[in-house]
Amino acid sequence: MQKKEHREERIIMMDILMIAVLLGCFGLVKLFADFCESQVNPKEK
Repeated sequence: MQKKEHREERIIMMDILMIAVLLGCFGLVKLFADFCESQVNPKEK
């Protein structure tokens, strides 16, 4: 029984890690898209 609980904890940790990586990647893509947009359409100062 104890081995099964340990395996479930590991799966949950991997799920949390995967979600964190996906959110991090989404954030980096958003920053990159905003940077590219600012290069194409420079703001008038």
